[in-house]
Amino acid sequence: MEARYIERRERGTDFYHHLEQRSVALLQRLSGEIWSDYNVHDPGVTLLEVLNHALDELRYKLDFPLDDYLTDPASGKIPFRRMGLLPFDELLRRSVVTTGDYERLMVERLPEVAACRGVFSGGYYDFTLYLSGGCACREAGDDEGLVRRAARLYHTNRNLCETLGEVRIGQGPPPKAPSRTKESLDGMPQQALDHRPPRHTHRDIASYRSVAADLPRCYDGNPQLEAYLLIFDHLLAGAAEQAAATRDLLDIHAEPTPEEWLDALNTLYGENTREAQRSLAERTRLIVELPEMNRLRFRSFDIHEPPSPAEHRIVEHLLLYSRGEAPEEELGRLSLVAPSWVDAEERVRERFPAHIATTIRLLPPAEWLRFEKLYRDWRAALAGGNAEEIKTTSREIKNSII
Repeated sequence: MEARYIERRERGTDFYHHLEQRSVALLQRLSGEIWSDYNVHDPGVTLLEVLNHALDELRYKLDFPLDDYLTDPASGKIPFRRMGLLPFDELLRRSVVTTGDYERLMVERLPEVAACRGVFSGGYYDFTLYLSGGCACREAGDDEGLVRRAARLYHTNRNLCETLGEVRIGQGPPPKAPSRTKESLDGMPQQALDHRPPRHTHRDIASYRSVAADLPRCYDGNPQLEAYLLIFDHLLAGAAEQAAATRDLLDIHAEPTPEEWLDALNTLYGENTREAQRSLAERTRLIVELPEMNRLRFRSFDIHEPPSPAEHRIVEHLLLYSRGEAPEEELGRLSLVAPSWVDAEERVRERFPAHIATTIRLLPPAEWLRFEKLYRDWRAALAGGNAEEIKTTSREIKNSII
């Protein structure tokens, strides 16, 4: 059995020994021949050793992991949101953007569905639903109701420039699912959830003990010496307090908000909250709202819902054509139609992902009012599912903006 022991540390690698050598060398260079006794009994050397000990302790306090400086003492957790440090599972939460996401959505939200297989082609999603064993005895019309609910569920989570093709009920056992990383619906890998440390360690870094307390008792009661040492106390205690205040210095809700930290968060998230001469408060609000903005960044309108009041309208070109008729260049394109007084360029930068080709159409007031009525008729046709009305209103939309 291999013997276990504590390895002896060489004196030359000790930080205190390094301070001792450097400080004595500095004193020798500064004092010249005036000070010649550097042995331990000299009062000056005693003061030097006490100060070196204080510096060594300060180095110890500054050498903890970053988590320890950010941990809240009451909860034992890092207040990520107050510092704008949004974990990726929150930053990208609940985004349904892939075929696998929709398959999991159907299984989790529809109790009768044991498995779902989706195919995406030409901007259309086709889904096959496989029923659970407990749903073998089904009445006529049940399948039709399930198809309607699956279609409604899809449209509630529909991505921009994509739409629903066909929902069918599969026969027999579902085919084997392709291999995927185990993850929850919001996209957070389960492994990351299991291994995330639940608590961190808070360190009382700001606590400070005066260097005078480490001097021999024979130095007590000397007001000149105490005043001299207060200079070092001020510097050392200040450094410890600054380290302890790291969590507060990064608090984006504090006054004043640290502008440099917001710039760092811009780089971290690939955003630019400096645009349009925003105030620090506005930049802070945008950082906090990033999870909700990212959740909606790919989301389009639900065709079953009437359009809400807005200063702009989104027209996805794919929806203006019957299946198979849309030119390939129109599949990932949309038009943002707005009245001429709206800053549409800013809307595009904030709202749409980069892979969507966006055309801006600014209309004078009279044309905007006419388009608004046409748009509502088109949305009503989509919600009603009448193919002839959809075709007629889509043709009018194309003639007006494309």
